Amino acid sequence: MEITKQLRVAAYALCVRDGQVLLSRWVGPSGKRWTLPGGGIDHGEDPYEAVIREVDEETGYSIEVQRLLGVHTVRRLFERPGGEVDFHGLRIIYEARVTGGELRFEVGGSSDRAEWFDLDAVAGLHHSDQVDVALELARTSPPDGRGSVALPSDERLIREGPAARTGPPPGS
Repeated sequence: MEITKQLRVAAYALCVRDGQVLLSRWVGPSGKRWTLPGGGIDHGEDPYEAVIREVDEETGYSIEVQRLLGVHTVRRLFERPGGEVDFHGLRIIYEARVTGGELRFEVGGSSDRAEWFDLDAVAGLHHSDQVDVALELARTSPPDGRGSVALPSDERLIREGPAARTGPPPGS
């Protein structure tokens, strides 16, 4: 079976206000899960501009980027029609502040809802690991911009190679 390599570079915003975090619900082949608003960077697009565009598309809000929290990578192996995919996601995570707009849902995109959640409720949500990574980056502000949230699937793939895959990946 052929293995296809796929690289996806994306920019995301962590927006927190009054003890709540803004999340977008991603809809993918493996189901729905809450994640940070953001998404893929278009060819030639600056990541800073991409995160502003993506947050507007997914939530209806205008944002002001406050700072770069960090860069997070994820690597997963999964099956698609025609073979396996060795997926490498490069996530640029910003802290941002909502400055205007009204909450609305994306139509015809990769997400179907956006909502504010109490920070202490996030653990109980079906959510992407990047939410945990972003919250940890905001809490710890590591000088190298790398989070320490453990992602076992990444380690297994790197340590054991493609044969280590045992099932479909969690959301990316």
